[in-house]
Amino acid sequence: MYGSMIVSLLFWQFANSIVKSTEAKRFYSHFGLLGNVSLPMVAVVFYIFLSDDSNYVPSNLKMIPVLTLVIIFDCVFLALYTWINNYVVTDPELCDQEKPQSKESKPKKAKLSMGDSFKMIFTSKYLGMICVLVLT
Repeated sequence: MYGSMIVSLLFWQFANSIVKSTEAKRFYSHFGLLGNVSLPMVAVVFYIFLSDDSNYVPSNLKMIPVLTLVIIFDCVFLALYTWINNYVVTDPELCDQEKPQSKESKPKKAKLSMGDSFKMIFTSKYLGMICVLVLT
């Protein structure tokens, strides 16, 4: 469970870094849909290789094809992540990045007290929904 939570957290952190908030409505539903397609695919792969009815591999070597697929797809995802970070995110034609502000022009962040923080959470629609998601 920890691994799937961390992978999900890392994915959404990466998605937030490459997708603008104005484009979130357009892309996030597709990200969620593609992420949930993997569950039935894993079930099919497990059935093919780990079922007692399958004769694809001997019974003492049933985990080898599954672990091989995991390693192969991990390498593919690592290469894809590296490629996106090196070539897509840094290319101004493909990804419109905001120009970093200088330290002098950055507005100072207001430091809120604990009560003010809770007040902001309960009055903001989006922060309230995030709070509900975290608590559930």
